Amino acid sequence: MVTNELASLCYQLYHHLLKGELKKQTRDDLGISIANILKQGIQFSDSSSHFNNDVDHALVTQLRERGYACLDNLLNDKEIEVLYQYFQDKKLQCVLKDKKFHCHFSKIPSHVDSASYNQTDIQLCPIFYAIAHNLRLLSIAENYLGAPPTIGGIDCRWAFKSDKITRGDQMFHHDRDDFRSLKLFVYLTDTDGNNGAHVYVERSHEYSILKNYVDNEFFDDIELASSFWQWIEKHRKKDIEIERFFDKSMLKTHIGKRGTAFFEDTRGFHKGPPLLKGKRWLFQMLYTLVPVVPFSISQKYEPVKRSDIQGHSNIRLNDKMKFSTRMYYID
Repeated sequence: MVTNELASLCYQLYHHLLKGELKKQTRDDLGISIANILKQGIQFSDSSSHFNNDVDHALVTQLRERGYACLDNLLNDKEIEVLYQYFQDKKLQCVLKDKKFHCHFSKIPSHVDSASYNQTDIQLCPIFYAIAHNLRLLSIAENYLGAPPTIGGIDCRWAFKSDKITRGDQMFHHDRDDFRSLKLFVYLTDTDGNNGAHVYVERSHEYSILKNYVDNEFFDDIELASSFWQWIEKHRKKDIEIERFFDKSMLKTHIGKRGTAFFEDTRGFHKGPPLLKGKRWLFQMLYTLVPVVPFSISQKYEPVKRSDIQGHSNIRLNDKMKFSTRMYYID
C-alpha cells in the first residue's frame, strides 16, 4: 500500500513539473537528464534485446535538426483496406454539444467534426499491433529519445468538414506529454491542404535550436526576443502569432496519399487544421520516456493479452520490445 501511494505521489510530482511553470530550457534539460538516467538504469536480461542495429541515422538526424522526418509509406493499399474491414463494425466515440456518445461510422451526425475508435479495438487490431512492435520504428524512437522508449499513446480517429475551429488542437500548440517525446502519424486517407493536412513549424522543438534562431533573427530587437520567450509558454497560438515570429518557409504541411507516415517531435508547434471539405482518417502513436501520466482515472492504461491478437505470434519479441509496449500489451 505504501509503495502504491509513493508511486502515485511521484507521478503527481512528475505531472506537476511537466505541466507547471518550468521554462522551455529547463524542461528540455530535464528531458535529457531523465533519458540518461533511464538509459543507464534499465537493464534487459535477454541478450537479443536490441533496437539500435536497425536505426535509420539519416532520419534521426533530420528529426534532431528539423523536429520532423518523413517515412516511406508505412502501410500499403491492401493493408489499409484490411483496416477498413476490421473497423467497419466498430463504434466510434463522438462529441456533440458537449455530450459524448458512441455510434457506427455510417450513423455519425453531420455536425460532428471528430470521432475516435475505442482504445481496446485499436489495441486488438493486428496491423496496429505490428506497428507498435515494428523494430525500425522502436529503434528510431530509442535513438532520438536517448533511452528505450515507452509507447504512451495509441489513437485512431476520423476528422470531418468543419466551418470553424472547434477544438484546441486545430490551433498551433506544443505538447507536454513528457519531457522528451516523439509522435508517429500515419494517414489512412489521402490528405491535402483541404482535408486536414498536419502543419508543423520546423526547428521549433528544441531549446538550443530556438535560441540560435532567436539570436540570429532578433539580435537587434531585444524587446522582441524577450517577448518571444514569454510567448512560447502560451499553449494555444493563432496563425498570426506564428507568422510574427517564424517565416512562412518554416511551416511544413504534410500532404500525402494514404499510407503516408511521418515522425514529429510535438514539443514543436503544430496543428491539425479544420477540414474545408471531405474527411480524414489518421493513426498516431506516441513514444515517451515514461508512461504518460493520466489526467483522470478514466484514462488509465488497460493492456490486452497478445494471445487475443490474430497473428501475434508472427512477430518475434525480445525483452526490450515488451518493455516498450508494456502499457498496452501483456503476455
